[in-house]
Amino acid sequence: MILWLSRFRIGLSLVGLLIVIAAVARDDQMLMWVAMGCLGASVLVRLLLRRRLQDAQREAMEE
Repeated sequence: MILWLSRFRIGLSLVGLLIVIAAVARDDQMLMWVAMGCLGASVLVRLLLRRRLQDAQREAMEE
């Protein structure tokens, strides 16, 4: 699950970057909002991933 989330986060970041490039090239504010949504979702996935990694490390230390 952790590997899948990591790849998903990287994918969201890359899609967000590509949309930002297209939005700047076309001067399209709507595309910019979509890009910000993708990048924001990527940050949320990163926070979730960090929390899961910390939980896994705690469980490993307890055993």
